[in-house]
Amino acid sequence: MPPPKRGQASFAKKKVEIDPEEARKEQERLDAVMKKKRLEAAKRFSVGGTVDLAEFMDDDPDMSVTAKLQQVMSTAKESGLKVQQIFSYFKPDGKLEGDITPEDFGGAMHKLGWKCTDEQLTQLIYDFDEDHNGTISIEEFQAYCYQIPNIAWKAERLRWQREQEAEKKRKEEAKRKKRLSKNSNQGSVGDAPVVEEVVKVEGPAPVEQIYEGQKPLWKTKQMLCIKIGYNEAKGVLAISCKDAEENLFPPVFLDAKIVLAAKGEEFASLVEEDIEKKEKSTNKKLEDAAREIVAKEVTRDAMANFTLKRIITSKENPLVMEIKLLGSDGSISLDDLVLKENPNVQLLPVLNETEAPSAADMLKQQAEIAEGGKEVAAQREQAAKAMKRMKAALDAFKVGKSYSKMNTKEKAVFLLTRFGIRHVISKVEKMLETSPSYIALLEEQAAKRAKAARKK
Repeated sequence: MPPPKRGQASFAKKKVEIDPEEARKEQERLDAVMKKKRLEAAKRFSVGGTVDLAEFMDDDPDMSVTAKLQQVMSTAKESGLKVQQIFSYFKPDGKLEGDITPEDFGGAMHKLGWKCTDEQLTQLIYDFDEDHNGTISIEEFQAYCYQIPNIAWKAERLRWQREQEAEKKRKEEAKRKKRLSKNSNQGSVGDAPVVEEVVKVEGPAPVEQIYEGQKPLWKTKQMLCIKIGYNEAKGVLAISCKDAEENLFPPVFLDAKIVLAAKGEEFASLVEEDIEKKEKSTNKKLEDAAREIVAKEVTRDAMANFTLKRIITSKENPLVMEIKLLGSDGSISLDDLVLKENPNVQLLPVLNETEAPSAADMLKQQAEIAEGGKEVAAQREQAAKAMKRMKAALDAFKVGKSYSKMNTKEKAVFLLTRFGIRHVISKVEKMLETSPSYIALLEEQAAKRAKAARKK
């Protein structure tokens, strides 16, 4: 094609190259626009606008419908929406009167742009519908929201529980005053009968489970099955225990107030560290209610760890549990820490099924751990060498120069370097795929995640 003459436009197509840096900036701009759009939507909602949950949706094709719905409801809650506002989204008329029918729920899913099969829609409604009457009431909708594993919903549930407790106390106080007033009026009339106050005998106070698991004692070759309960009002830790042969141990009760007084600063630093991590991960400051929930969970975990590290069995009787203080416990007195009797709190039932480890099994396990340690050390050394080669290969790249602008020699170096990096990565991946230690580590992590999910 001849070159255009002077003053004549050229209509030849030019090859457009996309700069990765510009593409990244464009994606960040689009993300910022979407975030601004959501914030504006939240502001409209806060002054009584119509709720559109689609504003809060991040469409991920790999997520299940239930996970998507919980994500949308969590984001809506973090943006300041109330249960009633989210509930109204599922009603065609946007009103709170009446229950959500299957047709209403399906219409809401359609508004969100989700294609649900009949089976998926039935399962979603079943998750909400506690009395299984086919519809979802505002109370059932609220109960579902409060069990979503999100810090904003946990804080809302805590506020609601406090309001319910305050209302219950107010009603009880009103009844008590009314009863006293009635009795005083009866006492002023002639020979009115005297009403004797009935003293109720309180049962054991309930405890909150803060730990459930097993602790191996290598010296005595015992596997202890332990549950730890905590009663905040009484300040008591109740420890239930049995061994692998189903022998129940006498329970032990600790004064939690002494633990909190001695380890308060240490626990507070753990709380602040956890709050800081959560604020960094969400890029927003936690509310007071959310911070209180985090402090409660971290403190209970810390008390459970404190207790576990100090549980041993008696030398005289291996079926008796004892507490042994550590050198870092400072001025804590064992006589003050361990209570002499049950301060009228419940005991948690221990696990039902355990397996007693034999001496041969424990020796075999110790040998496997030692062998695994050697293998991990060798793999760590190989990985360090691979990372060193990869760093040297990365240093060979021509930073800031696109492939199309390289000369023949530079292109050859670039391709060889890229091939070397891919070869190293492939080699490391194959090494990890065939490593028993790495596979065991992945299985252990998967088991921990599954256990954490069951607890939630």
